[in-house]
Amino acid sequence: MELIKERDELIKAHLAGASGREIVYRHTQLVDKFVKENWERLIPKNLADEVALVAIGGYGRKEMSFYSDVDLLILHIKRPSAALKDIIVHFIQFLWDYKLKLDHSFRTIEECIQVAKSDFYAFMAMLTPRFLAGNYVLFEGLIKKLNRQIIIPHRQQILKDIWERRERRHQHYSQHAYLLEPHIKKGIGGLRDIHNIKWGAILAFGHEEVPFLSSKERDCLETASEFLLRVRNHLHYLSRRENDELSFIYQEKIAKFLRFKDTPGIKAVENFMRTFFIHTFEIKYITSLFFKQILEDKKSSFLYYQRRRLAPGIELCSGEIRVADEEVFLRQPALLIKIYTWAAHLGEIFSLNTQRLIGKAIKKLKKELPHNIEARDAFLEFLNTQKNLLPFFEDMTYQGLFCAIFPEWQNILHLPQHNLYHIYTVDLHAFHTVEEIKRLRQGKYKDKYPTFTKVAQTLNGLDTLLLAALFHDFGKGIGHPHEETGANEVEKILKRWKLPQKMCEDILWLIRHHLLLSHIAQRRDLEEEKVILDTAQIIGDINRL
Repeated sequence: MELIKERDELIKAHLAGASGREIVYRHTQLVDKFVKENWERLIPKNLADEVALVAIGGYGRKEMSFYSDVDLLILHIKRPSAALKDIIVHFIQFLWDYKLKLDHSFRTIEECIQVAKSDFYAFMAMLTPRFLAGNYVLFEGLIKKLNRQIIIPHRQQILKDIWERRERRHQHYSQHAYLLEPHIKKGIGGLRDIHNIKWGAILAFGHEEVPFLSSKERDCLETASEFLLRVRNHLHYLSRRENDELSFIYQEKIAKFLRFKDTPGIKAVENFMRTFFIHTFEIKYITSLFFKQILEDKKSSFLYYQRRRLAPGIELCSGEIRVADEEVFLRQPALLIKIYTWAAHLGEIFSLNTQRLIGKAIKKLKKELPHNIEARDAFLEFLNTQKNLLPFFEDMTYQGLFCAIFPEWQNILHLPQHNLYHIYTVDLHAFHTVEEIKRLRQGKYKDKYPTFTKVAQTLNGLDTLLLAALFHDFGKGIGHPHEETGANEVEKILKRWKLPQKMCEDILWLIRHHLLLSHIAQRRDLEEEKVILDTAQIIGDINRL
């Protein structure tokens, strides 16, 4: 019963404020001690050379939350003795009797290689093995054969496979339910994304360290990992089982445990989930950055390597947009936005150095960008781009460009809404609203919404509509009613931008009344003449309608 007592002490340490990393490490040590002591007690010395006990998967990575699986690989020689087989059965049964949640396998090196070739996740589990007991030479033999027969000859294909599986996983966990109640491990930007980076680094560099990540990116991953582990530990504690789904019933309890408080206009649970989404957003972004670097697809075409000048100090070469130095942006701040328009039109990515320079320049231009008229014009041009801008909105958010152009954007940055009606954070909801308007104008919904499509395609003042769409929920996170508080905030931006008066009036009207038709449709009799006349009077003109 010593194991249960020590685990109870570990839970007390968690409740007293121990870090997530400390708990999973100490829990791993606790399980190590228990497993190794009983291995040595049950396995006779004369049979120890026939077998190696190896921790793999999450246990191998030392990421054991309170109810995590104990992933054990029992590696044996080709012809183990009958006595060894009997003892292994007894050993496994003993661990089960002590309520360890085992995921174990009993294999030769050759069997491990065959499984690794056919089962992706079994192979990934073997990428982070830890020797526990038995024959170390046998353990080394597995590592050498994995390298020689799988990793070295198939490295690039395995890396592509990790990336493609990650994309499919993100697609699955982008469904409505998972956005409201995210999966800590497998969800978008969850712990599995961090594992993907570690697996990719081991395959590409032979170790978990990534040489090209900046200190900021490393710190982001470390801080985010710590936060997710602490949340996961408490979720296991509350659930009394292995559970990685952050459902509504646990969100408020975890927010309270982590001492999140209500702030004006934002509940404690929303502040907690906002922090959660900030971390998962950063993990997702850095994981994408990592794989874009190591999966660079070098073309053979001569034209691919030709240089094309986009602006002084900015060129397109080898499928990347490259910037000479930071001064390019400091001389012309509007280029910080124009470069995203070019990337959207050309379908190309920024070089790693360009991304670094964008981030540095934004920090130095935070005071100038909100008032820069050239930056305003560049942003409106970007917003009107007929390409899908969602990936670029994401990049601009990570770099801090949105908050630099619109300091007020900080109020809605990664802000969730703790209800069943809004699946996206407020900022992401704004981005999707802009994209849906553009899709409507492009005729993507002409079969489903022919009238709306026709109206959208003949509408005057697209800039007005797109800006109103981008800013329509600006008041959330400030106060109620959010339509009014949002319009007051946006008015500051419009004054800085010196836009035409009629355009400003229409944007502010749309923000103040963006719920008007929804409320009337749900609460009033649409066939009543007075309702129709009153609504028409509020709207005022056909363009606003």
